[in-house]
Amino acid sequence: MRFESILLPLATVAVGVDALGINCRGSANCMLYGANVSKDMVNLLNGVDPNRWYNNGQQIACVTRPSDAGAICAFFQNTGGWQGQKAKELAHYITEHGCLACGSVPTGFPGSNDVAQGELTFNYVSNPCTGFSEGSRRC
Repeated sequence: MRFESILLPLATVAVGVDALGINCRGSANCMLYGANVSKDMVNLLNGVDPNRWYNNGQQIACVTRPSDAGAICAFFQNTGGWQGQKAKELAHYITEHGCLACGSVPTGFPGSNDVAQGELTFNYVSNPCTGFSEGSRRC
């Protein structure tokens, strides 16, 4: 009986991880960036070329802050890549979900909340796209 009472909560946690879907998870550094980063990112992504192709993991846009070599960047994960239009379509869902800086949304959202098909992610990176110092930039 005791063995079952331990396994059930562990199984529930394992299922929850697989079914994460839209979320506000990210690096611990995300909290250092304040409350407007996801909104700033949505504004940046609204200006990307809708026809430009972004490979899996390729930074689309980044928001920097003073005294930090890193940045919060938007990029696709677990995909074969997508056009900029897909980033524009998905970005606002991260903000609307209540994410202040970092988060992810499945590429099939809102029809599918399954990240197995890939996701658009806002997260901290230590090596953001180059060519800018403080501020925000499309990569």
